[in-house]
Amino acid sequence: TGRLLSDLGARVVLAEPRAGSRLRRLGPFPGPDPYPDTSLIDSELLDRGGLHLALNAGKESVALDPGSEADRSRLAALARGADLLLGSHAPADLGPLGVDLEGLEAQHPALVYAAATAYGWEGPHAVRRSSEIADYATGGSMYFCGSPEREPLMVHSYQAELHAGMHLALGALAALREARASGRGQRVEVSAQEAMISDQVWLGSSWQWGGAVWRRRGTGLIPCKDGAVIWGRAGPEVFLMIGRPELMEDPRAQSQEGWLAWLPEVRRMLTEWAADHPMQELYHLGQALGLKMTPVNTVAELDESAQLRERGWWRRLDHPRAGAVEVPGPPWRLSGADSGPGGPAPLLGEQQELALPPRRPRAPAAAAEEPALPLAGLRVIEVTSAWAGPLAGRH
Repeated sequence: TGRLLSDLGARVVLAEPRAGSRLRRLGPFPGPDPYPDTSLIDSELLDRGGLHLALNAGKESVALDPGSEADRSRLAALARGADLLLGSHAPADLGPLGVDLEGLEAQHPALVYAAATAYGWEGPHAVRRSSEIADYATGGSMYFCGSPEREPLMVHSYQAELHAGMHLALGALAALREARASGRGQRVEVSAQEAMISDQVWLGSSWQWGGAVWRRRGTGLIPCKDGAVIWGRAGPEVFLMIGRPELMEDPRAQSQEGWLAWLPEVRRMLTEWAADHPMQELYHLGQALGLKMTPVNTVAELDESAQLRERGWWRRLDHPRAGAVEVPGPPWRLSGADSGPGGPAPLLGEQQELALPPRRPRAPAAAAEEPALPLAGLRVIEVTSAWAGPLAGRH
């Protein structure tokens, strides 16, 4: 969440423990062992972890000890100079961290507090601990991933937490818009479980409206000589690819029922042909034939992607300890300005003496009889298709 807001121009201060935030220890680290035992991570490695360099790019760092009265006072002073306080805890759990949220809100009525947790702040599961795989499983996404004849699989790399963070950024921006207009801050919570369910909206729709439980259908991968491709639209044009154009006239290719019955055999023919052909050949030939065939890229191949390079998505940053590094860019492009990151990830405590002048309090506007949502009055015309546009309009 903080990285997304920083990319849009916000000044984001990472208030982390004196020993460094957990993110700094997650790696991957340079050298022969990208994920060493945490006891072997020294002060220099804390500044060179891959996730830290990517997700904390553009931020500042102040290291604080929640057990120190002086540091708790410093955190409160920083919060009084902020518009938004981001966290990972329900308000009731902030005390041990040295955060008196109610006291801050009394002194700074426009302050917004936003936090993502596994199950939200209320409900029978609110106090339960979770993990990435548990978030993915309880959010319904894991059940339909993998092969039908095998157990469910999870997607790699903290997808549940990252999805929750994206939703939290949206909610926080909406609350900040309202706070600027009315002078009244509010609390924003995101449940990782609910974020995953929301992002897989067809799961709930299939059950609520059709009583259907989405089943695992396999990956749809077509192995080839040096990798694999995904075959997105299975049309008879595939016979032109494999050098069997006469099969396009087969009666089984002339009706939907016949084609669907024939499809497993067609897939077998494509798989046999693809074993002797490179991934990029399948990709470009499939696209030319309208087959929606796409490569299954490794990260190394994404690094070399002409598409991403042309769009300037990879961002090169000079870090004082890691040297020249490239990090992912933001997920959007704005025509009016070049969005972040504005600089490299900070060293631990790099801005240790930072002080933010308090935001000048102003009298909140009179509350309406019927509370309005932050975007009430905004007019949107939606001309979209598929999934991304409708989801944006819905939110």
